[in-house]
Amino acid sequence: MRTLIIAGGRVLDPSSKTDLIADIIVEKGRIRAVGQNLGEQHHGDECIRIDATGKWIAPGFIDLRANLGEPGFCQRETIASGLKAAVAGGYTTVCATPETSPVNDNRVVTLMMLAQASACKSSAARLLPLGAITSNLKGETLANIGELHEAGIGGLSNGNQPIRDSALLRRAMHYAAHFDLPLCLHAEDPYLAEKAQVHEGWASTHLGLPASSAEAEGVIIARDLILAEATQARCHFNHLSTQLGVRLVKEAKARGFSHVSAEVTPHHLQFTEENTKGFNTAYKTTPPLRSETDRQALLEALCDGTIDCVTTDHRPCTQAEKDTTFEHAFAGINGFATALPMMLNWVHQGVLSPMRMVEV
Repeated sequence: MRTLIIAGGRVLDPSSKTDLIADIIVEKGRIRAVGQNLGEQHHGDECIRIDATGKWIAPGFIDLRANLGEPGFCQRETIASGLKAAVAGGYTTVCATPETSPVNDNRVVTLMMLAQASACKSSAARLLPLGAITSNLKGETLANIGELHEAGIGGLSNGNQPIRDSALLRRAMHYAAHFDLPLCLHAEDPYLAEKAQVHEGWASTHLGLPASSAEAEGVIIARDLILAEATQARCHFNHLSTQLGVRLVKEAKARGFSHVSAEVTPHHLQFTEENTKGFNTAYKTTPPLRSETDRQALLEALCDGTIDCVTTDHRPCTQAEKDTTFEHAFAGINGFATALPMMLNWVHQGVLSPMRMVEV
């Protein structure tokens, strides 16, 4: 394997707080050195040189939430095509939600997903499946969390299905704390957001569709924070979407609750409920796009560290699943293709520094 020299790029590495024009030397597939003018020390046919002048070099991005479809929904995407799409978008590690068919609630499905990923060419991203918190995501009984942990899951999730039973969730948190697994939680009260299609506000008023209120997110976050504090479980909130959700997470962190974290999607930072005007199904998401006040609160929370990271919430679908009535349309966006361009928008506007953008 020849030595690879990536020369003259702007190296952005949040872990070492590196931000400089430098060369990177890669030998036998591993980074051996990062520094200025290192490329001048390597010559000959044994070297491959990439001129990165005017470009940024960053660690591969990690996506904590993506729906890859397989098994069960290969018409939308397979593990192989999804992981290759992730690399094209800058992502080298992908955490796949358990919303598959069959659901990833047992070792057989986990091992199958890992086998499919390992069969991909080396150009594909690394896969970390998320195991289901409850059997078949129904919220009635716990999945075999110990078995899933042994099979190699990266964390626990109930997908976009909130867990109604607080006692069941508390037991899940005890198991998660025992195995040191993060719980990735969808914050939406199913009673306050029953059959919801859009945000309760401009969109519900103008489109006449069932709505999800900000309180639907806040009530569940408050409950989950209380349980996580009692059990000391690592609690990660998926796709925050409201100013209320941001406030609750910020207050928990201010009280020293260090094992709580939260994420936001690029589309919740970029768009609002008004993008659904004319029943535009391209902007149907879960949770729904919110108000301009919510969008600004999310962006501020990402800048000040209240929100820890950005996830694509990648949920591809077929054209037919979008070309239908709003009520029946699939809720999702192709996040791998759109996340980085949308985040670079905030760099170009001076809202995020390049380093903070790479970090999140």
